[in-house]
Amino acid sequence: MRPVKVSPSRPSRRRLGAVLAASSLLLLGGALWLGRKPNVPQVAAVAPATDVRPSVPTFAETSPSEPTVAAKPEGDEGPGRDWLERYQGRSGRLQHAEPPERRYGPVEAESRGDAPTLVVWASPDRVEAGQPLSLTAFVREEGAVIERIEGRWMAPGGPAQPFAWAPRSERSWQASIPTSALPKGRNGEPSPPMQLMVGARVEGTYEGRRFVRQVSTDVFVQHSGARVDPASAKVARRGDDLGLDVAVDVTLPGRYFVSAELWGPDGPIAFARQQLGEVKPGRLDVSLLFGGAVIRSSGQDGPYRVRNLELITVDTIPPHRAPPVGEVATTPSFAAADFR
Repeated sequence: MRPVKVSPSRPSRRRLGAVLAASSLLLLGGALWLGRKPNVPQVAAVAPATDVRPSVPTFAETSPSEPTVAAKPEGDEGPGRDWLERYQGRSGRLQHAEPPERRYGPVEAESRGDAPTLVVWASPDRVEAGQPLSLTAFVREEGAVIERIEGRWMAPGGPAQPFAWAPRSERSWQASIPTSALPKGRNGEPSPPMQLMVGARVEGTYEGRRFVRQVSTDVFVQHSGARVDPASAKVARRGDDLGLDVAVDVTLPGRYFVSAELWGPDGPIAFARQQLGEVKPGRLDVSLLFGGAVIRSSGQDGPYRVRNLELITVDTIPPHRAPPVGEVATTPSFAAADFR
């Protein structure tokens, strides 16, 4: 199956980030069913599936999934300011965090308006280049009679491509879209992840009337370049603080950033993060630190859970992200007063 390639342009990093964040969902959603080419600078290489009936151009209705809200450290106000200075930005109070099952769940979108509701979801929200992208679609309400379903995917800068949905039941389908390697950027620079729009369109009858529903969402095709070895993770007291040691296997040279969260019985407590700088391929031992002052001030006694261990590259916008580790380790029953 021959991949479809899109010629790269040369946007600035600032422009690329702004375009991806603000406009690509809207542009791609409309173009997915109307057959237009969105003017979004990006590079892509995707191998399409085949054999789908031609689309009937109608309207564009897109309901992209809500972005996951990452954990945010406390800002410059309050006691967190001193902790950031004390730990040189490596640890601080954790706020607005999400548990792994919500943070790393599937990307899901549903059609708007009256019933019946068409839902499309992809799991995970990122796929390694060369691996297939797995999709699921279903109509939520019983009694809907589906006469036709279509699928389309689109890479920024390229035309919409059809793919086939395979039935799982009368109201649900699954699909797999093969992907190919990401091309190199200009002068051999790494390419950013490719943002891919995928969607479904169904026609049928429901409660005696005809309906058409369509929905699309976005996923990323990437090459993470490094992975955390969760089996190597060890958490232990480190003086007045709590430390996490973990090994990282690097396959592509570059600059990486690793972070993790500490949770107590009543919720999130602290974050730990470390800039790895320029690293070479091989196995790398990384040490993270959860500040003892942050743990003590939480008033939460253990056992504590280390969660949401993430590794990203910082050479591209947006970054590539290694598969995250939702649950990393659990500590003994430390008391908050044990830390300083």
